[in-house]
Amino acid sequence: MNQKQKRAVNGPAKGETMNLFISSDIEGTCGICDWSEISEGGSGYERFAEQMSREAAAACEGAGPDAEIMVRDGHGSARNIIPALLPDNAVLMRGWEKSPDGMMAGISTGFDACAMVGYHAHAYSTGNPLAHTSEPNIQKLLLNGEYCSEFRYNAYFAAYYGVPTVFISGDADICKEAKELIPSITAVPVIRSHGGASISIQPERALQLIREGMARAMAGDFAACFPRLPEHFCADIEYKEYQDAEKFSYYPGAKRLDAKTVRFEADDYYEVKRFFMFAI
Repeated sequence: MNQKQKRAVNGPAKGETMNLFISSDIEGTCGICDWSEISEGGSGYERFAEQMSREAAAACEGAGPDAEIMVRDGHGSARNIIPALLPDNAVLMRGWEKSPDGMMAGISTGFDACAMVGYHAHAYSTGNPLAHTSEPNIQKLLLNGEYCSEFRYNAYFAAYYGVPTVFISGDADICKEAKELIPSITAVPVIRSHGGASISIQPERALQLIREGMARAMAGDFAACFPRLPEHFCADIEYKEYQDAEKFSYYPGAKRLDAKTVRFEADDYYEVKRFFMFAI
């Protein structure tokens, strides 16, 4: 274990600055319920882009004014968060930088902790009216036989760099999944599904709970907030249309299991993320 990895496990030494990475999404923000609310030009988009921004800012505030924070806008165009709403100790990554890192672009062994804000249930779930995994053409994604959400594959990616995932906010289902994967994570649900509808707490209350939850997470045991990285990864992607399975089965090392499903296996998790970059 190198010095950066030791720092990730043990946290910064006394007098050192806390470096926090925040990955932010929109489908798990308080109040959201319709696809029109997540895309620029859609009905309600401006309101929920602002709520996404305020929830990311609340997480920054909970981490404290002395932390150094990178916020990654991880939704859609990656140009949703309003920079002026973030505190002075945060920097914001906008746009896509064309690497496998995706929603986690910018993370490295130099960070002490990772947080995920506004996250949502996976594609094969009833936990959110907007439940999905990465792209709308995905019916379901399995990783080592388990349904895989964006939270799961991003928490693995943080762990790949030796960074613990200490906090999540979003819908109740993704918070439940997060606690199952990382029992010591601090989880703040702000929304839950009810059939095709959503039930949310009051938006200002959501900000307060995120702020308080992030403060608890920063005072917690970082070493207990790592998911167990498997020694081998088997990713099965079932697409909604067979044409996608045909196309992505030509990725080097991938194989087609049936009309709509493609499998990729690797020991190195970065190779799995590289596959995801092209296939989801």
